[in-house]
Amino acid sequence: VASVQEGWKRRASQEDAWKGEGPEEDPADVYGRDHEPQPAPENPFPKSQLPHAFAVLGSAGSGKTTAVHKAVQKVVDVGGRVLLTAPTGRLAATMREKFPRLEVDTLHGAFLLYKPVQQALEVMLPYDLIIVEEIGQVSKAHFERIMEQWEAADRLPTLVFVGDFCQLPGVDPSNASDSWLWHSVAVRKHVLYTMQR
Repeated sequence: VASVQEGWKRRASQEDAWKGEGPEEDPADVYGRDHEPQPAPENPFPKSQLPHAFAVLGSAGSGKTTAVHKAVQKVVDVGGRVLLTAPTGRLAATMREKFPRLEVDTLHGAFLLYKPVQQALEVMLPYDLIIVEEIGQVSKAHFERIMEQWEAADRLPTLVFVGDFCQLPGVDPSNASDSWLWHSVAVRKHVLYTMQR
């Protein structure tokens, strides 16, 4: 929930900048008329401080889905817009039954994986929280595409991957853990070890 709220602050800051609102001083007065050109102001969110995607990992029964669904409910309770995604239509249908008021779709439908990436870069912008279930079934190419779309959305929505790599593999021989992005600082991993069932 804190990550979603931080995204709201960043989104509001960007919207204010787009509207020309923000600091009381006119940028023309600060950077131009009677002075030498000044460097642009520093980005308030340097790359090193940008949000991370999260991965909630653990074996079957460790409580990862329960924990994520509790977080989803908290975000909904504070007015957040949530997108739940799954690699298969069957899992998406199960999630729709559990969350009938939320937006639920397959990876292909939610992230427009059937279209060229240039036509789908903005798909994440309307959301505050995006859950990608069963990350172990997501191919390397699809994972990297999702990360590219998240980057295009300025990392504003909180992005959470859920699953493990020991259960049912996907159709593609590769998976997200084959990507350098999975092993980068862009994805913060939380592994659950205690069995809950």
